[in-house]
Amino acid sequence: MIDLALLRKNATAIKKKILNKEPDFDVDKLIEVDKKVRQLKASCEELQKKKNDLAKKASSGVTEDIKKQSTKIGSTLKKEQNQLQELQEKLNDLWSRCPNIPGENIPEGGKEKNEVVKLFGKK
Repeated sequence: MIDLALLRKNATAIKKKILNKEPDFDVDKLIEVDKKVRQLKASCEELQKKKNDLAKKASSGVTEDIKKQSTKIGSTLKKEQNQLQELQEKLNDLWSRCPNIPGENIPEGGKEKNEVVKLFGKK
């Protein structure tokens, strides 16, 4: 599989190389979904932190305000976790179909452009 950190760091050059090997692959979609997944992960972590902070406050006594905030944060967190799971599955699907970065000596185009280097056995 391709290194997503490398793709994020040098998107233009890596995208060009991938498209040389597999012209039909949607690299932009992979980058977009990866970005959304990372944003949602950060958001879920922040919501979980807020929920934990409320739980610490509640240890000294549960107020109606803490209860409302906790319920609101909990429902938002659940929604975002579900979205994250769906996007993570989509990312994994795209990522697994993404071709590796080809070497410099690889011909441009799909599998039909591959050159036979050596044959073994009978044809």
